[in-house]
Amino acid sequence: MQSKSVLIVCVALTLFFVNMKEGSDKTVPGQINYTLEIDTTTYDRARVQIALAGKTKRGLTFQMPKWSPGAYRMRHYPNNVHGFSAYTRDGQLLPFERTMSNGWLIDGEADGLWVEYTVEFPFQSWSGAGFDSTYALVEGSNVFMYVDERRYLPTEVQYLVPSKWKIASPLQQASIPGRYFAANYDALVDAPAQLGFFEEHSFQIEDAEIELIFHGDATFSPDSFTTMVKKICTYQTGFFGEIPFDKYIFFYKILPGYRGGGGLEHRNSATIGLSGGRLNQTVLSAAEVTAHEFFHLWNVKRIFPSDFEQPDYQSEVRTNTLWFLEGVTSYYEPLTLLRSGLWSQYEFIAEIESQVAYLQETEERTTTSVEEASWRAWERAYLHPGVSFYNKGEVLGLLLDLKVRALTQNQASLDDLMKEMNNRFGRAGVSFATADIRQILFEITGHDFSEFFELYISGTDELPYAEILRDAGMAIDIKRQVFSSIGDVIFVGPQHRVVALGNNSTAAAGGLRRGDLVQKLDGKKVDSLQKLHRRILYKQVGSTVNLTVLRGERQLALNIEVGRGETVDCRISPASDPAPGALAVRSGWLGGWTGRSPSPVPGTKKERLK
Repeated sequence: MQSKSVLIVCVALTLFFVNMKEGSDKTVPGQINYTLEIDTTTYDRARVQIALAGKTKRGLTFQMPKWSPGAYRMRHYPNNVHGFSAYTRDGQLLPFERTMSNGWLIDGEADGLWVEYTVEFPFQSWSGAGFDSTYALVEGSNVFMYVDERRYLPTEVQYLVPSKWKIASPLQQASIPGRYFAANYDALVDAPAQLGFFEEHSFQIEDAEIELIFHGDATFSPDSFTTMVKKICTYQTGFFGEIPFDKYIFFYKILPGYRGGGGLEHRNSATIGLSGGRLNQTVLSAAEVTAHEFFHLWNVKRIFPSDFEQPDYQSEVRTNTLWFLEGVTSYYEPLTLLRSGLWSQYEFIAEIESQVAYLQETEERTTTSVEEASWRAWERAYLHPGVSFYNKGEVLGLLLDLKVRALTQNQASLDDLMKEMNNRFGRAGVSFATADIRQILFEITGHDFSEFFELYISGTDELPYAEILRDAGMAIDIKRQVFSSIGDVIFVGPQHRVVALGNNSTAAAGGLRRGDLVQKLDGKKVDSLQKLHRRILYKQVGSTVNLTVLRGERQLALNIEVGRGETVDCRISPASDPAPGALAVRSGWLGGWTGRSPSPVPGTKKERLK
């Protein structure tokens, strides 16, 4: 027996099929129609319908993605799907069977069909909970199924929302409220939508509109926030010399109680989680992640490696270039803030110092290359204490920038590489290989960078900080301090679940494993990660501590040797005796100019290093 809601949907979809046959100018023949309706009884899930026109053969399979491109982590979204069913165009049930863990195979033929299911919205580390009674953040890859052989077809989505809810989407809007068009499935799931109650602000750069969507409570000035974002976007669009969108949306979720946040890039938008506490202190707390995600508009979404040419939503998509895609993007975070006038040169240098110190504290830097860390992103996740392609990639971006400037007597910089990568690959819509990066560096400088890549990107040699900084008229001082430690151990949550563990740590050698629940240290309850490490500071190197953990249903007592840890203090300052030509390199680096592009960034004399 069909429910009333099924009958209503059936009528609506029948009209859709009629329009298709009549060649309606509002609908492209062969397109796929999606409808998402908010479940207002629980506000924890949505109902999705997908309509396909034309004849379909037996064995058509609908699949749900297992991950979100850009997140580099399997999330198994098929587990959030419930109540799948399939119908012919006139509402007759079609048999289906579940295939593998992610597919629903239609066991019948039809001249037009539609399917429906309910889906729970997952918690995302970069934006928190995705659904409640006030809003829903639709990240398409965790909501919408697809038919692999029809991913290329034009797509339409209709959002049905409660009264007074608003909708924001970067897609082209139809004349019907809540309806949007996408070129294909990939474009649909790369365009999140915010549904619900939210605050909106916007500005324009030339004819392009940039919208800021806020959801959550915090006390800050929206005008100051908008001014900050406009400076970032104006600088970066000017940097690449193009505005490759008509509309771009920043979806900001304000997270009370969070100390940090994160973001996920999309083709013409970004979803970003912000710490409410930090935002209350200053809007500049959102500047770095905003600059990072907007730079991805080019580096990742348009400048992409061959590994990313065709999204595979079911398998791990590995690449050894995340050091460039994420790390070099991270270098352009502080550069953007410096050059747009949001940061002083002192703040910029402090960021570089902290990144160098973090890298030098990472024991794994001498055994794991940044290319390997990029390739192993799927196993290592974001909290892994080893080599980070974000961190080391940012430091490599710095060194490549200064090396290019020194080799060309400040006639060129890393900016020339990024602009040429966009001209050659981004605007042409073709992928790049690592060899292309080396080739463009050679064209810019006349110098072969093969050895640099072999030693520091493919290899694990210590980075030549002093040598390269000296050629930029800068000096570096790295000091180390030894302390008692059981190594890199990170646990989270109220149960203190271990989520990251250094492979070379004494904790790992003593039997601690990821997934263990840390309970006691030497018989006393462990209250927090910070307090655990602080208590170990007072232990003698070579002594043994007893760590009580829960592994499954077994409580274990682990005897762990106290080893040596190191903290690193890094200071970068102007050299007292700069080499010939180094002053021009330093001035160009901090001022954002080269001999070919003499355009210093804004800033006051007081802010500039002498």
